[in-house]
Amino acid sequence: MSIDPFESNSANIVAIEGGYSAPYLYLLNSDSETSTRRTQPTAYTQRKLSAVSHAIRAGYGQGRGDAFKPWIRIRRNFSSPTSHQVFDSVGLHTRNHHFLSALEFHTALLVSYVGASELRECLALWPYEHPHPNSGLDDDVDARLDAVPGLIEIARKAGIDHGCFVGTTVPYIASIDLMFRIRLGRTWRLLGISCKPKDITEKSTRAQERIELDRLYCQSVVSVQQSHLA
Repeated sequence: MSIDPFESNSANIVAIEGGYSAPYLYLLNSDSETSTRRTQPTAYTQRKLSAVSHAIRAGYGQGRGDAFKPWIRIRRNFSSPTSHQVFDSVGLHTRNHHFLSALEFHTALLVSYVGASELRECLALWPYEHPHPNSGLDDDVDARLDAVPGLIEIARKAGIDHGCFVGTTVPYIASIDLMFRIRLGRTWRLLGISCKPKDITEKSTRAQERIELDRLYCQSVVSVQQSHLA
């Protein structure tokens, strides 16, 4: 799917004026802007990849309940002085959550109020096959869960460019904004939510693609679980 760089620039202006954090700005980058840089990694890029490697080893984007560590954490250099980031609890865990926008925070408050038992914000959607996101709480349940296809495969089937870290051929590690555990009847289910502001998504084809990848990932999680339990 082609991307209009003017749409991307327009959406970036909206994001910056609204005080959205750096991950939102990356979301809106045109692939055409980064593809020409995938030759010789710069010193900055090498430091970035080193930081990514360290984050994976440290368990970011992984864990359950209070032990979960969000893939993207609030940092001082992530925002403008008018940023809408929130570092707070919603009453589900003893830890505080890293919300990258007020929209994420308000959505989390609402879903928590109606009965969610767990929230993982910025849950990593790993590019390659990985354990089911519902695993990690019960060994018996884990034994019945198949692995989930990586986001690269999901993107390829959808005809969407997965994307790489700037200046490299290393696949970017995406994340879904909010992943809840909720009760549906007598069973516990996962509920994934993409919290992308309408004024941004309407101006960015790439943002729409990333929301579609979130949807397809959640769909693949359900398909894997249902096909195994059938």
